[in-house]
Amino acid sequence: MARSKAPKPSLTMAYLSLLLAAVGVVLSLVALVGIWWFGEINPAIFGGAFKGRGSLSLWGFATSADLLGISLPTTFLELDDGACGPSSPLRGEEMCRRLHAIRGLVVSSVAFMGFALISSIFALFAMGDCCHGKHRIRSQLSTAFMAMVSVACMVCALAIGCSTDTEHVMMEFGGMGAAFYSAVAQILVGFVAVNISCVGGCFLLTGQPKEDARAIHNSEASGV
Repeated sequence: MARSKAPKPSLTMAYLSLLLAAVGVVLSLVALVGIWWFGEINPAIFGGAFKGRGSLSLWGFATSADLLGISLPTTFLELDDGACGPSSPLRGEEMCRRLHAIRGLVVSSVAFMGFALISSIFALFAMGDCCHGKHRIRSQLSTAFMAMVSVACMVCALAIGCSTDTEHVMMEFGGMGAAFYSAVAQILVGFVAVNISCVGGCFLLTGQPKEDARAIHNSEASGV
């Protein structure tokens, strides 16, 4: 049976799914390695002459300080060995458990969005005349499923992150970092990617009987 190329609307959906999945991967990686929280460590010491600042990521706690306007060396405590390690006062705290949970969820989100990107690449490749229509449908819907799982993991990570109390390490909360907002953006981009992939898959699904009939007709015509 002859195979035909996918219609232009489906091809457009495949390109959009690929683009959104790629953006989702980048945003997920920023959420994984970036700063989630920042603030002042001890803003009231020596009448403000000594100012300490801290930033907390999913991998550790970084501190920097100024003494009478002179910048002091920056220190970094890794989450597993320093900030939540055996010698840390945070050992066994609820905050450490939350940080590990957030990190696990974000890693899962990165992985599933990566799978969605791979699936979207295959979906775009399948839009040519090399694959049967059912493979196009499966690849589009697989992209939607992977992106949906990635978004669900990131939503859970954000829910835990928003309820995490940072007073153990920062006396004065400064705000959320770039990683937090990247996670929010990843959820929005992933949600759009899920919908576009679903629409593309459903479009192919409804158009598949017509495509099969056209392919059969062309095959019979060429055999006459």
